[in-house]
Parts: sequence; C-alpha cells; structure tokens
Amino acid sequence: MKKIHPKLMEQNFKIVTLGFDSQVKEINIQVNSNQQYINKIENSIKKIIHESSQQTLFKNYSIDVYKQVIDYPDAEELALERNDELTTKFQEDLKAKKFTEIESIRIRDKDKKLLVEINTSIQKTTLFNINRGKEIQLEIKKSLTNSFYKDELKRIEVFVYNNKHVKIN
Repeated sequence: MKKIHPKLMEQNFKIVTLGFDSQVKEINIQVNSNQQYINKIENSIKKIIHESSQQTLFKNYSIDVYKQVIDYPDAEELALERNDELTTKFQEDLKAKKFTEIESIRIRDKDKKLLVEINTSIQKTTLFNINRGKEIQLEIKKSLTNSFYKDELKRIEVFVYNNKHVKIN
C-alpha cells in the first residue's frame, strides 16, 4: 500500500480512502466525486494499482473503485438525537441543582415548537409547588442556554406536571 498510495496521489485523483480486504482479496478505492468522473478515472487507477502491486502480496487482489457514499441522516433522526442529548443534559443539570422531584422528561417537536414536558412527584398544586414548577422551567431554559442547542430557546415551551399530570407552571 505504501507504494500504491503515492502513485495515485501524483495523479490528483479525488481519493478519499484506499484500503484492502484480505479475506476477499480486494483493494478498495473510495472516490469523492460523481459517477461520471469515477468512470473516467477508474481504468487509470486500476492500471496504477495493478502495476504497483506486482511485486507485493496484493498482486492477485481484485480492484474496486467506487463512489464515496455519504449517508445524511434525515430530519426526524436528527431531531431524535437532539432530543436524547437534551433530555440527558436536562436530567443532569436538574439533578445537580437538587431538583429531586423530577421523574421523567419528554421532548418533542410539535407545530414548530420544541415541547419539554417534565413529570414530577409533586403531589398538590399549591403556591409553593407552582413556584417550584417555575424554578424548574427557568432551570431548563438556563440549561438550554448553556448547550449546543441554545438556538432552540426561540421555540421552546416547558411544561411541568405534578404526579397526576396536571400542569403546575
């Protein structure tokens, strides 16, 4: 591979990776371009590799040149990942601030809003508990401010519920 790589680089091919699979005896070249470009350069790459590998253990390996596949996650997948990260961050931050009544946190997107629903073990809706719900809400917003997702503050809504799922904030 040490002999092959420099010769390919001299040609300025748009190679992303150069590897091999010893089980199937194959050399793999991943190219960052469209299929038309790959079709144009494939024979040149194979010729360089074939000539360079004749005195190596790769001499009988097949050569596969293929397009780099970039798998972009869809919006739903990205939202789920964001929600998981935020849920973890919120749980950690609330625990660090001694909000022991937190039972669960649910985050979801709805109507261009980011809804954060927090279920607590709070029993009754009293003035003290309403204020506690507001404290939790503020802490969530502070936590979001100190995160990678601080731009979400524009669209966040935080709902804190007691143990009977009645909103208290």
